[in-house]
Amino acid sequence: MKGMYCTMDNFLIKHFKLLMGGIFTFVGLVILLIGIGLSIHNYNFMKTTKETTAVIEELRVYHRRNNSSYDVYISYFVEGKEYYNRLNYYSSNMYKGKEITIHYDQNNPNHIVVNNLFDYAILIFMGLIFSFVGVPFIISYVKGNTKVKRLLKNGRIVEAKIIDFKENTSISVNGQHPYYLICSDINSPGNIYKSNPVGDSCNIVIGNNIKVYVDMNDKRNYYVDIRDL
Repeated sequence: MKGMYCTMDNFLIKHFKLLMGGIFTFVGLVILLIGIGLSIHNYNFMKTTKETTAVIEELRVYHRRNNSSYDVYISYFVEGKEYYNRLNYYSSNMYKGKEITIHYDQNNPNHIVVNNLFDYAILIFMGLIFSFVGVPFIISYVKGNTKVKRLLKNGRIVEAKIIDFKENTSISVNGQHPYYLICSDINSPGNIYKSNPVGDSCNIVIGNNIKVYVDMNDKRNYYVDIRDL
């Protein structure tokens, strides 16, 4: 019996861990670098500023389809002169009339910032989390490829027969699952082997022979040769 559905890209399935790991790691590093960059910029600017107390005069809310944004307007005094500016920062605990501490440029009091290093720390933490999620995918992919190359070079070839194939529900791409082959050793039918994920089931024919490369020092290590599927 031949597979009925030709729905998934074998290249995508073969390199699934590398793609997932690469995406998570790349996004994590971008977030991490942005967080570090903003933290350094904010810290360096604050070292050259003076501190004063400002009052939130107005909160403007802009409602969009899926979220809302806020503009915060504050007033503050520098050397007896009152300034009114939009603050490039918002926090959920802000309200009209609340006093907040700001830092201003001594040469340009209109240039103001809030000490929000904590927010940048959260950004850095998120970047680390994304990276830590992605790196194990990449390590697993590299280890798997190394194992396959070693078995192809040094493993003993066992002739097996495809006896079934099933969905690998641990992997999902666009709501679809790849397959794995279930194979039986022709000379020792009790030896059962399962393949790595296969995206395209069109070329899977139950009853066909297939090679399995087995580590004779540890028969739990093997590779079902699905390269031509």
